[in-house]
Amino acid sequence: MTERKTQIRRNTKYQITTKSQHFLQKYGLESPLIIIEDVDKEVFGYKWSQIMNNPAVVAFMLRILRDGLSEKVHTDRAFYGKVYVNGAFGIGELVFESELEKN
Repeated sequence: MTERKTQIRRNTKYQITTKSQHFLQKYGLESPLIIIEDVDKEVFGYKWSQIMNNPAVVAFMLRILRDGLSEKVHTDRAFYGKVYVNGAFGIGELVFESELEKN
């Protein structure tokens, strides 16, 4: 199975396609919408795998294990964005490029 490549754009809304228990528990949705800010290295100054003290990175690492995404760690770019549910306060999340679909 080949993975689709999408041109990911900053400040653009995407649907997260992975059905995630993490997202379901956190937002009440398995596949929420996310507004992408940029690739991980541009946001944090480092790739996500080089950072251990950031809540979005810790949540991402747990989600990789829980949702069975470990095969994407070395092959897929990670993007940082905000999930907005029931209000104007966005919560930061990391997602793999292949998990995003233009909304």
